Amino acid sequence: MISETNTMNFVKATALLKDIRKNHNEILECTNRILTYESHGDTLYRSEMSSLFKTEKDPIALVKWKDILQCLEDTIDQTKHISDTLKGVVMKYA
Repeated sequence: MISETNTMNFVKATALLKDIRKNHNEILECTNRILTYESHGDTLYRSEMSSLFKTEKDPIALVKWKDILQCLEDTIDQTKHISDTLKGVVMKYA
């Protein structure tokens, strides 16, 4: 859900780049929403990792789920980097 929501914000923000001077506030709102969701994703990741290590008894399943959660976290972290790049573009050209 977090990645999907961030993707929708990226689509909206990049569409608004066509007229960056006019749309700079709305683009920045999109990037701020992305950062909010990224922060929520970090909290969720830590919570799920903690729960996983407390409840999972099968070591193979634990490693599989840990890797899945890490991949999701890495994906969500990339949204922050892209959002920061969009902010930089807006600051430079708006």
